Order: sequence, then C-alpha cells, then structure tokens
Amino acid sequence: MKEMKDEDLQHKIEQGDALDTSVEVEAYRKVFSSLQREPDFTLHSSFEDLVIQRIAARHAMESSRDGWWFLGGILLFIIGLVVAIVLIDFKPDVGVYSFLKGYPGLVIFAFVFILILNFIDRKFIRNVSHL
Repeated sequence: MKEMKDEDLQHKIEQGDALDTSVEVEAYRKVFSSLQREPDFTLHSSFEDLVIQRIAARHAMESSRDGWWFLGGILLFIIGLVVAIVLIDFKPDVGVYSFLKGYPGLVIFAFVFILILNFIDRKFIRNVSHL
C-alpha cells in the first residue's frame, strides 16, 4: 500500500472504506474504535468539595508564608536602618530633619494613621470590590 497521510487514513476508516489489512491500518482501526467508546468512571459525590478544600488549604498556607516573609522583610529593614543610622552618626538637627525633631507626635500620628488606612483598605474596601 502506498504511504497515506494520517488524516486520509482516518477519514477512510471512519467512512468504512475497504482497506488492506496492514498493521498500520489495523492499529488505526483499534485506536478509533477505542476512542468512540466512553470510559466507565464516575466522580465521588463530594469531589468538588474536596477540590475546594485543597485549594483553600494551599491558599491559607501561601498566605501565612507571605505574612512571615513580609514580617521578616520589615525586621531586616529596621535592622538595616538602625545600622545605617549608627554607622553614619545621623543627627536630626541638620536641614529638613529639624522639622521632625520639633514634632515627634505628628510624625508618630502620621505613621499610625497610614497603617490604619492600609488596614481599612485591605479589610473592607478591597473585599467589597471583589464581589
């Protein structure tokens, strides 16, 4: 038999045309007959719940890990800041930093206020917008 393209061979077998009984043709017939039958399997009734539970558990684990990395980054940033201040002998009475020295309460309030706004944004505003 002359070399046939796979698509031509498939179309001839699907149409039921008489072909020779070469190994290649028989192999294609077996494959196509197997593909026409539905596999016998059923999913467990709680399959969806199990998938959702696995996704939720993985998300919780990744969220916890991200939190630890975030805290570690903040800690390393603070350590680096303290080391830099000590090494360069920083004095806040020079230039623009003299303003900060005069209003320490205002600086602390601004820092806490920004943290509170970030918390409110994450807990209430972003959760509502994803609905």
